[in-house]
Amino acid sequence: RMYNREEKRANPWTQAEKDTFLRKYARYPNNFKRIADALANKSVNECITFYYLSKMELDYNKIVRQAKRSRKYSHYPGTGAAHRTGVFSVGGAGRGGLGSPSEGEKSDDVP
Repeated sequence: RMYNREEKRANPWTQAEKDTFLRKYARYPNNFKRIADALANKSVNECITFYYLSKMELDYNKIVRQAKRSRKYSHYPGTGAAHRTGVFSVGGAGRGGLGSPSEGEKSDDVP
C-alpha cells in the first residue's frame, strides 16, 4: 500500500492521460499492457492501479458497450456516439464527464 501511495505522488495522472486511458480501455478492455504502451509516462502497474481506483466512479462496462456500438456504426475514429457524448471524460472536464450533466440531462441548478 505504501508503494502505491508513493507511486501516485511521484507520477500523477493528467487529464489527457486519463482520457487516453479510457479511449484505449474501451478499445482493449483489460489489456493493460496495450493501454500502457499508448501512455508514455505510465507503467502497466500504474494503469492497473488507476483502473481499480477509478472503478467505483466509472462504469467501465458501459464505456466498452458504447465504444463497441460507436465502432459498429462508424468507420471514422472519434465520430461515434461514445466520443460525441463525452464518455471519455474524467473528472468533470469535457461534456458528460463526472460532475457535469451529459447531453439530454438537466442540472439541478438549471430551471
